[in-house]
Amino acid sequence: MEKRVSATEAKTHLGALLREAAEKGQTVIVERSGIPRVAIVPFDEFERMKKGAKWGGREVILQRIETFRETLHARLMREGVELPDIDIIIDQARAERDDQVIDSLR
Repeated sequence: MEKRVSATEAKTHLGALLREAAEKGQTVIVERSGIPRVAIVPFDEFERMKKGAKWGGREVILQRIETFRETLHARLMREGVELPDIDIIIDQARAERDDQVIDSLR
């Protein structure tokens, strides 16, 4: 569970927020102008995140993404859905952008 507070509130109640994180295991998100800037987390959670224990590190994350991509592609193929080639889409978008830039210079 997480709690959101403003930077001003965090400054005013830092001790209480630290206790909530340390004793209750609560994550506290500190926002400035409504935008999350930092999180106060229990130290053991920080250590676990630092080691990448939750996701198993970058390689595991990349492998999961690739597995998901392959699974999704196989499912779409079974359902008869064909996705356009991403390289073609990127090339078309670049060509459109180039045309817009050239038109704006005229």
